[in-house]
Amino acid sequence: MVFGIIPECPPELAFSFAGIGMRHSNEFYFVTPAGLINAAKIPADCGLLEAGHATSAEWKELISRPAGFFSYDPDNWAYCMITVPAPWRETPGPTWQLVAAMLRHQRRQFAEQPSPARHSNGSN
Repeated sequence: MVFGIIPECPPELAFSFAGIGMRHSNEFYFVTPAGLINAAKIPADCGLLEAGHATSAEWKELISRPAGFFSYDPDNWAYCMITVPAPWRETPGPTWQLVAAMLRHQRRQFAEQPSPARHSNGSN
């Protein structure tokens, strides 16, 4: 499952980036603030996950919608829900080249992070 967060740009431009994430994913969801995109505009091979804030009364109305996954945090009034389910697609598994590239990237990220032990006493 891959999520694409739609930046502040026209949906048509954001949808053009979906192909990159869909190459190796069985499901692809766009993640947007609630009400940003009309569900009818989501491409047929993608899904839509919306996040927002709702009072308990609004939450009860939202959960009554025919949707999939729904999560609500009553302390912060935050929710996320699948508005448009993404269809399951059969995709080939990742290549060894992709796996190796991911591991090289992760190794670089770890090498660039400062060691917690070096900074624990305030000196280098």
